Amino acid sequence: MRSWEYRQRHLSHGVWFRVRHVLAYASKTYVIPESEVAQLLAEGYEPEPVGRELEPEKVLIFLPAERAEHIPGAREIEVRLTAPFLEARAVALVRFPV
Repeated sequence: MRSWEYRQRHLSHGVWFRVRHVLAYASKTYVIPESEVAQLLAEGYEPEPVGRELEPEKVLIFLPAERAEHIPGAREIEVRLTAPFLEARAVALVRFPV
């Protein structure tokens, strides 16, 4: 257990801070099917780089609210580092309205 804690805290090089920083800009989060990621990338949406730093890699992608809500199979989750967020391989985030 201690070795796991050490790896998570000391060898992560700030990745958890960067993930929380991305979540700070999100008003909503949705777990989305991995099959939808290719379509979103083809539409020009860019994934957040911090997702590639996680193991296993995770796709974190900001979308307009209307687009995120209409993804087939999307499931809204809390905007927090919870089990559903950590287990998801692809997450759509919606920014706070400006």
